[in-house]
Amino acid sequence: MWDLQGNLRREFKGHKDYVYTVSLSPDGKTIATASLDKTARLWDLQGKLLQEFKGHQSVVNSVSFSPDGKTIATGSWDNTARLWDLQGNLLQEFKGHQSVVTSVSFSPDGKTIATGSGDKTARLWDLQGNLLQEFKGHQDSVWGVSFSPDGKTIATGSGDKTARLWDLQGNLLQEFKGHNGYVNSVSFSPDGKTIATGSWDNTARLWDLQGNLLQEFKGHNGYVNSVSFSPDGKTIATGSLDNTARLWDLQGNLLQEFKGHQDSVTSVSFSPDGKNIATGSWDKTARLWDLQGNLLQEFKGHQDSVISVSFSPDGKTIATGSWDKTARLWPVRNLDRVLKDGCAWLRDYLHNREVKLSDQDRRLCDDI
Repeated sequence: MWDLQGNLRREFKGHKDYVYTVSLSPDGKTIATASLDKTARLWDLQGKLLQEFKGHQSVVNSVSFSPDGKTIATGSWDNTARLWDLQGNLLQEFKGHQSVVTSVSFSPDGKTIATGSGDKTARLWDLQGNLLQEFKGHQDSVWGVSFSPDGKTIATGSGDKTARLWDLQGNLLQEFKGHNGYVNSVSFSPDGKTIATGSWDNTARLWDLQGNLLQEFKGHNGYVNSVSFSPDGKTIATGSLDNTARLWDLQGNLLQEFKGHQDSVTSVSFSPDGKNIATGSWDKTARLWDLQGNLLQEFKGHQDSVISVSFSPDGKTIATGSWDKTARLWPVRNLDRVLKDGCAWLRDYLHNREVKLSDQDRRLCDDI
């Protein structure tokens, strides 16, 4: 956490290797991190380590809070997922995958967990570790798994260049074919009626649940690493290996390009009110933008790539995870507050030098 003068306020230190991902609890009061050091950790917002989750035999590459915030699920390269309470006690181990667990996700009601794996399958489990269903059919690793908002279906994205929609009985409802590269990101719209996918073919695509391609989002000059719907479902944000993020309407029109990062944009996230976008990048920074493409804040301090970025539920803070082995928490400055602070500083600065504001600047500051 930093103030606007670049002073470090909070750093989350302790991991012995890259921080692979970071997640905020539903109430925004704690942060979970997962690392290549084979552990996950739980922190308060003051940077204090509350708990360490130890037991995985390899890299922990996925971490997720339950909807009620009382448990944490982790996925690992040791081919297992695990469920923990917040005191670090192992509640359950989910064993059965024959390869790396790439993704772990709670159902909206918190009663089941979905996992994706390098063994080309996704699996659905109850919280007692019982396998409820296996989703078989992909011809390559399952990179992403996501529940629909109503929890009745699951979407998967795969290295076989397809996404698939399944019911909870393991029946394939639909296959989304057309990408020419790995599908590494899949997301439901807020109303659950459409699915967005991001791919290594440099495009994102929008589909209805019948598998019909509604729109293709073309223009990136590198892999699409991340795809996200706005809270109202009317726009889509993408982050790419071409160092940019882009904002699109659902007709495939480019509304805005967010330029400034010096390396791949790895993660893109909308604020809860949909008015801002946060991006994380291999250039070691995260950035906050308005929807007109204006850079509002830059979060500098990580010593390696930022690979995950997430807003708190109230939109007042941003969490970042990095390959420098740390997660960090940053305050989001309200634009009105920034303008008011700027005017106050300008008045004081000029007053101390016995210089008056111009009439135009005075009227602008009075309006603010």
